[in-house]
Amino acid sequence: ASSGVCVMSRVTIALLVVLALTSASVQRNRAWHTLLSLWEDCARKSPEKSRTRNNLGNCNLLLKRYFPAIEEYQKAVQLDPGNLEAQYNLAMTLDTVGLVSQAMPAYDIFCRYAPDVYADQRAAACQRLQELRAAAGARTKP
Repeated sequence: ASSGVCVMSRVTIALLVVLALTSASVQRNRAWHTLLSLWEDCARKSPEKSRTRNNLGNCNLLLKRYFPAIEEYQKAVQLDPGNLEAQYNLAMTLDTVGLVSQAMPAYDIFCRYAPDVYADQRAAACQRLQELRAAAGARTKP
C-alpha cells in the first residue's frame, strides 16, 4: 500500500508540473502572438535595452504608427547613442513625418560613424542630409 501511495504522489506531482508548464506556454504564446506583442513584452521585461527599443520601433513603423516608432527610436538612442541602426531609423522616421530639422542630427551621426556594412544606407543618409542642409540654407537666405 505504501508503494501505491508513493506512485500516486509522483503522478500527482508530475501532473501539477505539466499543468504549470502548459499554463506558462499558453501565456507565452499570447505574449508572442505578433512581433509587436513580442517586442512589447520584451520592453516590459527589459526596458533599458536599446536593441529592444529599436525593434519595438521597427514593429510600430511596419504598422505605420510613426510617432510611437519615433518614441521607441528616441529611447533606443538615449540608452545607447552608438546604436547606429536606431539613429538611422530615427532619422528616416522623423524625415517621413516631416520633422526634418529633428532628423538632421541623427542622419549626421549615422553618416559619420556607420561602418561599411551599412554603405548603401550611409550613402542615402548622407545624400538626404546634404539635401536637407541645402534646403535649410535656402530658407535662411534673404
